[in-house]
Amino acid sequence: GYFYPAVGGTDKMSAGMRLGAIRTYAHIAQDRPFTYDTWKAAIREGNTFVTFGPLVEFLVDGHVPGKPIKMSASGGKVDVTWKVASVTVPMSRVDLIVNGEIRETSQVNAHNGQGNWTVSIDRSSWLALLVRGHHENQPELIAAHTSPVMVSLEGSPFFSAADAMTILDQIEGALAYLD
Repeated sequence: GYFYPAVGGTDKMSAGMRLGAIRTYAHIAQDRPFTYDTWKAAIREGNTFVTFGPLVEFLVDGHVPGKPIKMSASGGKVDVTWKVASVTVPMSRVDLIVNGEIRETSQVNAHNGQGNWTVSIDRSSWLALLVRGHHENQPELIAAHTSPVMVSLEGSPFFSAADAMTILDQIEGALAYLD
């Protein structure tokens, strides 16, 4: 249930990684000045995506990443629209991630794609877009990932027992390693 904007950058551990290969893009509204302070505010607001190359537009019921949606306890359907384009990393598919699981997938051509899905929401959920791609004769990689759109249903907390158990396993594993 915690919102964290997607951010990332190149870790220059060797000459094999191009500086600037991984970037974070933040959308600054046209009515705001293009300054360092407005860029930082856009990052905090979470209308961001991290990319190796593909550019992404992603909306859930007209809401950009970082803008929450509130629904009644009965939930409902949301309309997801997206557009992707790339000139550096050939894209292969786009996945809609809902609460950490792939809910929808669309194949895209190497340089652009767009689409939409209607998704049923029956509990508080987060939705994000993941773009996959690869260069010829190389394995597929996550080429871009958006920050989530948080959809909260009245009376439904953001909680996943499976996620909690995974985190607990990680903590216990780290403690065992330290011991």
